[in-house]
Amino acid sequence: MKRAVSEETNQTYIAAFQVHNPAVYGKTVREAAELINHHFVISRLWRSGHVSIPTSDTELMEGDRLLVITTEHDAPALTILFGAQEKTDWNADDIDWDAIDSSLISKHIIVTRPEINGKKLGSLRLRNSYGINISRVLRSGVTLLATPELVLQIGDRLTVVGEAKAVENVEKVLGNTATALRDPNMAAIFIGLTLGLLLGSVPIAIPGVSTPVKLGLAGGPIVVGIIISRFGPRFGLVTYTTRSANLMLRGIGLSLYLACLGLDAGAHFLDTIMRSDGLIWISAGLAITFLPTLLMAYVAVRWAKVDFPTACGMLCGAMANPMALDYSNSTMECDAPSVGYATAYPLAMFSRVVVAQLLVLLFCISCTNKNGCIPMKDSDKTNSADNRHVTITVGRQFGSGGREIGRRLADAFGFRYYDKELLHEAAQRAGVSTEFFEKNDERFPSFLNGIFSFAFGMSPSNIYAGSTSISDDSLYRAQSDFIHSLADTGSCVIVGRSSDYVLRDHPRTVNLFVHAPMERCVDRIVARDPSLSREKARARAEKINRLRANYYNFYTDKTWGAASSYDLTFDTSLLSADDIVALVRHYIQMRFPDALL
Repeated sequence: MKRAVSEETNQTYIAAFQVHNPAVYGKTVREAAELINHHFVISRLWRSGHVSIPTSDTELMEGDRLLVITTEHDAPALTILFGAQEKTDWNADDIDWDAIDSSLISKHIIVTRPEINGKKLGSLRLRNSYGINISRVLRSGVTLLATPELVLQIGDRLTVVGEAKAVENVEKVLGNTATALRDPNMAAIFIGLTLGLLLGSVPIAIPGVSTPVKLGLAGGPIVVGIIISRFGPRFGLVTYTTRSANLMLRGIGLSLYLACLGLDAGAHFLDTIMRSDGLIWISAGLAITFLPTLLMAYVAVRWAKVDFPTACGMLCGAMANPMALDYSNSTMECDAPSVGYATAYPLAMFSRVVVAQLLVLLFCISCTNKNGCIPMKDSDKTNSADNRHVTITVGRQFGSGGREIGRRLADAFGFRYYDKELLHEAAQRAGVSTEFFEKNDERFPSFLNGIFSFAFGMSPSNIYAGSTSISDDSLYRAQSDFIHSLADTGSCVIVGRSSDYVLRDHPRTVNLFVHAPMERCVDRIVARDPSLSREKARARAEKINRLRANYYNFYTDKTWGAASSYDLTFDTSLLSADDIVALVRHYIQMRFPDALL
């Protein structure tokens, strides 16, 4: 399956033709090109033993020999146009182009002048002004046909054919200062990343779906990168960066990807295997990965007639699998896999980001309806908001007795009480495991988990945990939806889970925060668990308070524990539980005289 392709002829094909078609006798090169819908460049013209660089106004005559740069696919059409193709192989690696014609030289010139960036090759009129010919352009390891419509970019390497003096003059026009390209162009990279992050954070509303989707950390930069690559040079933005910097960024990105995947998902891998349905999930994942790949490989090679290296690259891009691409590049001695990968990857990644979120949202909606939690109509919400029910939310420092206060309030007023129970109910309604809810309860999303959640709408652990886990954001939404349903169906006390912020628009909510000096909190923790030393109790309290604060501050626009974030705050070192219950009762009666207490 290997195909040795040189760097210079990866996408172009060089062939020699003899003009024996009477239909083109006396026609100019421009007029001959208009007869067929194929692109080609005539590099040299031999006539009566003399070689020249043809222009678009050069007339073709019987017996002319033409050295043409085109694509292998277009060669048969050019044979019909000109008359005959010579059998000489001009694509060999060992051809000494300078030795073929002593009067002409062939030289590689790099575009380094910023003024040339974004201009079309034809607009420079190099052929007519200097009598040279540009046969092909090498860009990022891919050889492009030098058509007049080709937009030049900084870093392009042009193969220029002509007399030595003319080539020297063209070199001055294009720059050819390799030292100017030694430093990586970080400005374009950071501009692209910044704009990509901003675009990725913009919510996109989908008709029929309550929660908007986002392009995220993966989709946003891809879309912006395509736009900048396509239109950036036209506005003078230099998008070139050194190959070493390019490879470094690829390596860092791949390393971060694998680190996120391994650190977060690896912790659940053995547990998944040991479960009764673990092998089913692994087998299903293998089938989902393997069968579509085989099917599309067959379709691409057999039906679409795509060459095998390009098909491999397209499949790697469709799977967004850079590891497979590295293997393809090392196995096949050509750049076709990279070209195929770059072609398919943007659309594939964009589709994955959007479709994955849509599937999760649609699945959650299906599970919610299946479990009997039908979204309330607007009229139902209005009626429930006008009744005499009251919802009390309780935020608390660890060890301050907030949970006890919540239970005492529920018992005294006859309200339903939700703390850990909320997790079980929300987990059942969302169709996910209670264990996952408890593990992530009131915890700020980790850096790695946050990156994947923002980029793909799911946690890396989903890869191995199957349908029993969701992302931190999805967990928060599931809890929030359930909290809303509780407040709409009757009076209740809800402890933690930033419920005060979730119900910020609910008209009959009383928000409390319970705190105490650290020493009193430590006393309460040690009394509850005598096996803990005071140092360990203090460390646990500080850690849990920090996690709760990070969680609250991340998901809300308020500050955890600040008096301005709540209706009432209580110091349990100054007031007993009975005193607090009495004060809350008095406050509710003053604020909601019709409340059922």
